[in-house]
Amino acid sequence: MKLSIKVVATLALALALSGSLAACGGGQASSSASSQAGSSEQASSSASSQASAAAGALDVSSWKTLGDALAAKNQDGVSSATWDDEHYIAVFSAGDSVVRVVAAMDAETDKRASALDASDDDYNEKFAETVGSLKLESAEDLTSEKIPQSELDAYVGKTGQDLIDEGFTFEQYWMYGGEETGATMAKGYLAYNFTFDTTVDEDKADDEGAAIKDATITAAEFAGGSNAAVELPLP
Repeated sequence: MKLSIKVVATLALALALSGSLAACGGGQASSSASSQAGSSEQASSSASSQASAAAGALDVSSWKTLGDALAAKNQDGVSSATWDDEHYIAVFSAGDSVVRVVAAMDAETDKRASALDASDDDYNEKFAETVGSLKLESAEDLTSEKIPQSELDAYVGKTGQDLIDEGFTFEQYWMYGGEETGATMAKGYLAYNFTFDTTVDEDKADDEGAAIKDATITAAEFAGGSNAAVELPLP
């Protein structure tokens, strides 16, 4: 069985560094009082819930630089990124949120970042120092677009064609050559890993997902940013 991991140049390593950068009568009166108490409790519960939600919300508006954004990234969170001589784009998990950031790349920083040796033990620190000061052009919270795990679980038993009919697009096989096959399917800026009850041999791994169309889904989970989320150049 082979596992295929999507990596854009040395970008996976580049994001791994982000953890180092620096959420009537008495009866009626009694009923009314009870009702008011219940309403008060509901209001209190609602306010508490809203406060809790607000406390857990990610304030991307406070981020000014790429360093600010990457400092919020979960160390063990999924991520994807790429850059060219004009922009650096990353999608990553931060707390309970999923965010996409775009920073303005300049020629000098691009040159210095590209010249770094990814095999160096201190590569992460050097990369952080190199790109951390880049100014953000945008920071977008994609959490509302993320399909909850409960809904992903509901896809078990459906087919690859069902996914395509619902607007998913095939990106790559992340597992093949065994009794089951794993495929990354994208929807918008986010991607998901699905496992299917079919076998795809290595020499058929470039079939653009043809083998999974009639195969049954056995598992599904969030994978991170889609190819479209980090596609350059920007439109």
